[in-house]
Amino acid sequence: MTRSAMRLDRTLTLVVGLLLLAGGVALGLWWAGVLGSADTLAVPAAGSWAAASWWTWLVAVVGVLLVVAGLSWLSAHLQRVGIRAISLPGSGEDGRLRLRLGALADVVAAAAESRLATESASGSVGSGTDAGVVEVTVTARHDASLTELRRDLAAVDAEVATATGGAVPVRYRVKVHRPPRNAATT
Repeated sequence: MTRSAMRLDRTLTLVVGLLLLAGGVALGLWWAGVLGSADTLAVPAAGSWAAASWWTWLVAVVGVLLVVAGLSWLSAHLQRVGIRAISLPGSGEDGRLRLRLGALADVVAAAAESRLATESASGSVGSGTDAGVVEVTVTARHDASLTELRRDLAAVDAEVATATGGAVPVRYRVKVHRPPRNAATT
């Protein structure tokens, strides 16, 4: 799903959930007599069933169901979509090797930061369409060569692939640290 489709889905989810909540609260307030009399209903074709004693109770039950439906709709759609842990290759029936991706992201960032060409690094786990991808943002030194940086990140990537059996994709975003403004250029 694209980001714009996800945004539209989240917006529509919020609107539908709020409409359900508002409808349920409005029916409950009407039943309680706050929004007019619960004994009268201005519907010309309603007939005798609107005058029945069960009518106000039915409206109250529908209102409660709408509130519950709205709350469950919102809670189901507002959960973060993501993968927190994965099973590693080689997990057998006797045991399961689980890897927490957040911890792996921290370790990969620390390994990238320890390299000569990098100044700092931070790691996170993707969500939504990037669920299960470890994302590492590396800030390279301003005087580091691209070849040196590529070699360092390839070494980190090889370590991750060896440790996880290639089960976890890693995405690197590289930023270059700007030299100080008053630094002499050569």
